[in-house]
Amino acid sequence: MKVVLIGITGRVGSRLANGLRAREHIITGIALDIPRDVPAGLMVLAADAARPDILAPCLADHDAVICTSRSRVGY
Repeated sequence: MKVVLIGITGRVGSRLANGLRAREHIITGIALDIPRDVPAGLMVLAADAARPDILAPCLADHDAVICTSRSRVGY
């Protein structure tokens, strides 16, 4: 299954990504910043989940979207 994982660099997102990869799912990670240590075979895109105009194209051609990011309200 092709999965978009929003918040892939966080504590929950990174653990969930490991579990999904172990089950051979294809993951596209979404993060505010692309980390330096992206595992081989994993695509991470820099996008703001609060901006639907930027996020929508990242979701195309995927079977599922999982969001593990926290709200930035008040930051």
